[in-house]
This record gives sequence, C-alpha cells and structure tokens, in this order.
Amino acid sequence: MGIRLRGTLGIVLLLIGVSLYMIGQQGVAEYQTTGGQLIRTLSSSEQSQYEMYTIMKLVGAGTGILGGVLVLLDLVSGSSNSTTTNSSDNSELFSGYDHDSLAPGSYTHFQFSLKKPAVLDADVEVLNGNPINVLVTSKKNLDRFASTGDIRYHEGTTGFKTTRHTAKGRLPAGTWAIIIDNTNRVGGTETQEPKKVDIEITYNVRA
Repeated sequence: MGIRLRGTLGIVLLLIGVSLYMIGQQGVAEYQTTGGQLIRTLSSSEQSQYEMYTIMKLVGAGTGILGGVLVLLDLVSGSSNSTTTNSSDNSELFSGYDHDSLAPGSYTHFQFSLKKPAVLDADVEVLNGNPINVLVTSKKNLDRFASTGDIRYHEGTTGFKTTRHTAKGRLPAGTWAIIIDNTNRVGGTETQEPKKVDIEITYNVRA
C-alpha cells in the first residue's frame, strides 16, 4: 500500500473509530444509570439496544486504534525526498534520487545528518533550462538561505552556474544540506533572469 494512501486511510479509520466510540460510549452510559438498568430489565429490545451500543463502542475503539497505527506507520515510513538510511557496524549510509522542477527564483534542498565524518557523492544534472547552483552547506546556513544569498558553503563540493555537477568530498559530522538553487542570488554577477528548470539528482553519503 502506498505511503500516502495508507496515511489517508488511517485518518479516515481514526475519525470513524472515534465517532463510533463516542456514540457507543454515550449510549452505554445512559443504559448504565439506575433508570437505564430498570428499562433493560423490563424490555428485551432495550437490552438489545444496550448490547448494540457496547459492540459499537468496542468496534469504534478497534477501528480508531487501527487508524492510529496506520497514521503512525505513514509518519515513520515517510522520508523527505526519497532518502533512505542504513546502518551497519556503526557506519551510516544515506542515499536518494529525485527528479524535480524548479520555478524561476526558487530552490529545493536535500538534508541529512552525520554522527561522524563521511563522504558525500552527489550528481546533479539540469535536464532542461538554465544553469543552476549546487550548494553544499550546513543546517544553519540553509536556514539563512531563505532570506539571503550570503551564506557559507562547503568549498570542495559546491558548484556554480552549472548544468552538470558532481559534488564529492568528505564532510565533518553535523547536519548538512544540498541546495539546488535557481534564484540567481549567488555564484557571480550574471544578470540574466532564471527560467524554469528540470533537474535530476542522485546522491549517497558513506562513512
């Protein structure tokens, strides 16, 4: 089952479960009062109604739990930009692939965290459109990039005004980001306005 479908189904089941449980709980509570117990004793149909509310309460609880589990699985399984992580013998490996379109003046990024120094190997290609910047930078500078192009970046892996760039180098421990930049704010004095670009990126990080 697809991650998005599973999450949507989980939300629907959770809402249905909560509704059923609340209706059942309200009905059971009414029949458990002194007057309700007397009515159930005198009428078999009222007793059947009470049992129906009890079943509804149990079904609602089960449905809600199932929905909650599906939503939780969706949150755990979802990963930003198809990034996967594997660990073996205290080593980390991040890998990913994405095909994206960037509007003029926009950017996208791929973020990962390292517990110890590791080697980045990323290949970015412009399939259609003008040259772009490929900026490898820290989380702090990524946060600044939204408001300013004046950021620090990793010298050995960053590329400017390129249609094909391989970013390969060793990175210190920390949280890093690969920014695919179509804003034309950094990397020279070129005044030509950027256009829409289609890009493809394949990357991995190995310890």
